[in-house]
Amino acid sequence: MYAYLSAKNRQAQFKFLCLAYGYQANTDPNVSVNIRVSGMAS
Repeated sequence: MYAYLSAKNRQAQFKFLCLAYGYQANTDPNVSVNIRVSGMAS
């Protein structure tokens, strides 16, 4: 999980591309990983 935030990272509803680090992923699995890492999942 990165701290770089930009609306431009999300070029389409299904695609995430971090412009700072070059990381790319499908948004649904990416969000689930971010929730798990942040400790929000119960």
